[in-house]
Amino acid sequence: MIIDNIPGNWVCSHCEQLFTYSTDGRIYKQRHETVSPAVELMVKLFAKVAKADGVVTSLEVEKVDEIVRSVFRPSNAQLSEIRRIFSTMRDILQILIRNSSMSCISRFKDGKTF
Repeated sequence: MIIDNIPGNWVCSHCEQLFTYSTDGRIYKQRHETVSPAVELMVKLFAKVAKADGVVTSLEVEKVDEIVRSVFRPSNAQLSEIRRIFSTMRDILQILIRNSSMSCISRFKDGKTF
């Protein structure tokens, strides 16, 4: 395997494990349950898109699961972490939507324009 001297996260083309190359030249193998920052951001984006209409349906969850499994090929531990990230983001978005709508209702009651 050829190792570049560029720091960052890299996936081995043979074993498909995630490794981190530090700026001092050291190589660290990622724990199996960790998810790369790129995957975490994609999962958060999937949650935001699924929640855009206000409700996350079981079909949307199935499609996200299908995409994640086929594209990222996570281990079982990583899949559990991905599901946790998705659920957390969905819950955060629900709170934000609820607070946003309450703010709009209070403005309307106070006679303020939008």
